[in-house]
Order: sequence, then structure tokens, then C-alpha cells
Amino acid sequence: MKKNKGGSAFPLMINKDAEQGSMEKWCNQGMTLRDYFAGQAIPIFDNESDYSVEELAKSCYQYADAMIAERNK
Repeated sequence: MKKNKGGSAFPLMINKDAEQGSMEKWCNQGMTLRDYFAGQAIPIFDNESDYSVEELAKSCYQYADAMIAERNK
């Protein structure tokens, strides 16, 4: 089963040739919402001194997955 990453956290649409009046645009997808939520969770779990780096990362992504699941209800 493919993991729901929540889509883009900060998509950016830019008019490629704005000064020339072109309507051509490109999109930078940015980081996923899952990555953003995981990054925001670091301070929550980083205070626990007995976490290894791998356990910290796993816990942050579990938190992010729970946030996305709740958001999609």
C-alpha cells in the first residue's frame, strides 16, 4: 500500500516569462506535508534523551502519519 504523504506543503506556481506576458507556468512541488509535519514533531520527541536518531525519525514520521490521517477524516 502506498503511503499518503499529504501532498505538497508549499507548492509554488511561477509564471516562467512574466515580463514577456507568457502564460506558461511551472510548479515547484516543495516538500510533502508529511515531511513538514515530521519536522515540526522533532522538538516533541527530541526532549527524550533515550531516543536514538533512528527512533527519533521513526517517531516523528509516525506523528506525521497520524496528523495526516486525522486531517483526512
